[in-house]
Amino acid sequence: MSNNFELAEQAKTKGNQHFSKQEWEKAIEEYTKAIEYNHNGNGAHTYFSNRSACFAEQQKFEEALADAKQCIKLKPDFAKGYSRLGLAYFKLDNLEEAKKAYQQGLKIEPNNESLKNGLDEVAKAQKPTGLFGPEIWMTIHQDPELKQYANDKDFIAKVNMLQNNAQMAIQTGVLGDPKIKKLFERLMGARFGGMSPDEKEDDSGSHPHKPNNKPNDKQDNEESDEDEEDDEINKKQEQDVNMKDKTQNKEKEKEKEKEKEKKRGRRNY
Repeated sequence: MSNNFELAEQAKTKGNQHFSKQEWEKAIEEYTKAIEYNHNGNGAHTYFSNRSACFAEQQKFEEALADAKQCIKLKPDFAKGYSRLGLAYFKLDNLEEAKKAYQQGLKIEPNNESLKNGLDEVAKAQKPTGLFGPEIWMTIHQDPELKQYANDKDFIAKVNMLQNNAQMAIQTGVLGDPKIKKLFERLMGARFGGMSPDEKEDDSGSHPHKPNNKPNDKQDNEESDEDEEDDEINKKQEQDVNMKDKTQNKEKEKEKEKEKEKKRGRRNY
């Protein structure tokens, strides 16, 4: 038993050396060996604590969380374990659990700077950024396209991050998600008087609910054809009127000639 403890401590020492050089993968291998030699005995909590820190450095926060929990399970009064736990929860955007972890750690070590700094970070993250308020959820539930994602856990987690910590959302690439992009467009449109989803401009630049003022060749051609047709009708009408006038004038001339003939006839008699 003591032999296993010694082997575990030797592995831990090697792990710490790799840790100081930021060789996270090699450090993880050594801490894992230490855990295999001594997974629940004296000092085992430090192996899980150190491996949790390595996982966090590799952005493997689920693994970091699991090790932090095991660390605290083995030694509930180990303040640094709550620091590991708080960090993992924070990075997974579970701010409430992160807050509880830091607070619990501070009960054990009230002056622990790491725990106090962690709690401050949670407070900053929970403070509304002013980017979007409750309207973000209203938009999701009212929008025909977005409401289908209301039960999507990944989508909800990203929305929470966007709502609670916009800076982190940007840094982690949340805005690159097509669903989040769509949500962001809707929110920006609603806030700044932009178009709703069904009112986006089409390729021609026309607006479905507004007159199309942009020149359109086909439309112009149709209008031109109508103008030409109207001109033809007008010309024909003018011709008809002129013809009628000419005919009436001819009739009048004939009537005059007849009157003259009658007068002549009277004179001859």
